[in-house]
Amino acid sequence: LDAWRSVTTNIPNAELIIAGNGEEETALHAQAANLPRVTFQPPPSDAEARALIASADVFAAPALHGESFGLVLIEAMAAGTLPVAAANEGFATVMTGTGADLLVPPGDAAALAQTLINLASDPAKRTQLTKWASKHAMEFDVATVGPEYVKLYAQALAAPT
Repeated sequence: LDAWRSVTTNIPNAELIIAGNGEEETALHAQAANLPRVTFQPPPSDAEARALIASADVFAAPALHGESFGLVLIEAMAAGTLPVAAANEGFATVMTGTGADLLVPPGDAAALAQTLINLASDPAKRTQLTKWASKHAMEFDVATVGPEYVKLYAQALAAPT
């Protein structure tokens, strides 16, 4: 939310949707009270969450703390939505190569805002990153990794005990 004022100053039609609830909900509502175009939604069902992510231009994941893995980022990419995420350890394992351009230092609201503004103002870069993201998400698809897991399982079963 600290980044949002800068984003809306530079992108007047930008909208922020925060879906879900949790311990920080009251504080977030208070922080967003004077910010333009911020909407809160109750926790969506799985289908609603997928539709919401797919309808977004960007999925912001500015998690301050270490995530174990970036599954939410892969889901966003698979839905055709660019993730902009904090460069915490878990997210950085997913956002490799070209995707590193979509990482910002955890807690750096100015860097988050600038990344969002840059994406909004550079359609060619956004297109390039979206193509990368769609392809990259497939590297985590069960059709890709599933056979490798089956192979490892078969090897483990065949190994002498």
